[in-house]
Amino acid sequence: MAGNDNIISMSFKNLIKKVMDDKILPDFLASKLDELRIKRNPLVHMSDDHLGYYFRKSGEKKKNPEEILEQDAKEAFLLTFEIFNGIPFA
Repeated sequence: MAGNDNIISMSFKNLIKKVMDDKILPDFLASKLDELRIKRNPLVHMSDDHLGYYFRKSGEKKKNPEEILEQDAKEAFLLTFEIFNGIPFA
């Protein structure tokens, strides 16, 4: 990824694809990151469809939307720690 000027303007989806293609993260972490991206979309891109995401999940899981959001946030923090603990930085 070094020397790639357009990386800053990449969408999160394309950035994850690049991480996968360049084998920067193990596949299982890159897949988790992509799952997180999908959960993040309703919070970042406020459309009618995205706004219903947590309410649909609420009905499916028989939990209130705040509990689902809290669980997603915990998963995001754990994934962040997994990524930073698993990558040697030089």
